[in-house]
Amino acid sequence: MDNPHVDLIVRGEGEHVMVEIAERLKRGEPLHDIEGTVAKFEGKIVENPLRELISDLDALPLPAYHLLKMDLYLVNQRRSIFPFAMRTPVGFMISSRGCHFNCIFCSTSKMFRKFRPRNPNRVVDEIEYLMKEYGVREIAFQDDCFLGDLKNVKALCEEILKRKIDIKWSVPPGLPVWRAEEDLLKLMKSSGFYRVCFPIESGCEKTLKFIRKPVNLKKARETIVSANRLGLWTYGNLVFGFPYETEDDIKDSFQYFLDSGLDMLSVYICQPYAGSDLYSVYKEEGLLKGGLKTGSYLFKTQYDSKNLTADELNSLRSEILSRFMRNRLFSLLTPRGLYLHLISKIRSTEDLLYVIRILVQVVKASIRSHSLSYF
Repeated sequence: MDNPHVDLIVRGEGEHVMVEIAERLKRGEPLHDIEGTVAKFEGKIVENPLRELISDLDALPLPAYHLLKMDLYLVNQRRSIFPFAMRTPVGFMISSRGCHFNCIFCSTSKMFRKFRPRNPNRVVDEIEYLMKEYGVREIAFQDDCFLGDLKNVKALCEEILKRKIDIKWSVPPGLPVWRAEEDLLKLMKSSGFYRVCFPIESGCEKTLKFIRKPVNLKKARETIVSANRLGLWTYGNLVFGFPYETEDDIKDSFQYFLDSGLDMLSVYICQPYAGSDLYSVYKEEGLLKGGLKTGSYLFKTQYDSKNLTADELNSLRSEILSRFMRNRLFSLLTPRGLYLHLISKIRSTEDLLYVIRILVQVVKASIRSHSLSYF
């Protein structure tokens, strides 16, 4: 709100708020007292109460895709945001809002406040619509807690199979590893799921406790083995740079991922997003010198931690990515590594062609290590 060009901010879910804003603008009425907004009014900033959550997401219509220039979003995706997609074009969707968990670095629990799933039939209706109207051949679900309702996920997979829909799909934000049982992963794979992300975040118990991530590292490794056995592509998220982490903590964490059996690794440096509890820690520890830094991001931070400078954290990220890639490339020279990371994935001609393309991408990524973060 300090920005002179900003008059109004919508907080939380925006559908009903935006409709009210539009109606008031049309009638020439003031906007300063709308629930779910922060507004400038008579030289002051007015913070209105949050609006009640939308309890039934299925009451909302499907997104108005026809009002967008969809061709701009669906063209050349492999050269930009989806170099590892099995099929293109890729459509973005959500099947739920919110998250059951409250990780220290995430603002989802503040944004959506409560986990709510959509009806699986409505979700599959949207998949069919995207396929028919825009030629979408793969779906990327952007749910923050995709396995928040296991019954719903099973029903979603069964509905895709029932309708005989030929679609590939993944969940880039990841699956909570402690809920991803082998039988469920098998059902998901049969309906087109082919690439699983495990947002384990850290291989250091001390760090996991700090970020409030309920990960059992032994169970996580067992789940990775199961996923590889099923022929799923596996990758994980490693997040580091938390205020109290030492360099030894980070290296111990990385060693876990190196030994985990994951095919790929996305590496991020934590950021103190406004609204997250981590932001408050940064503020209390004096790590927000000059406030939030708009040029800082997950791949190249501008924030120091208590033990490491931003430059040291950025160097560590480059080192971690390079070492992981070298390790995986060398493992492909062994029969076990070749089977684990490539041969076990091949169940069809499409899988074979995908493996070949992945190999090309891996070689490129080993040269430009930052591009791995798009997997």
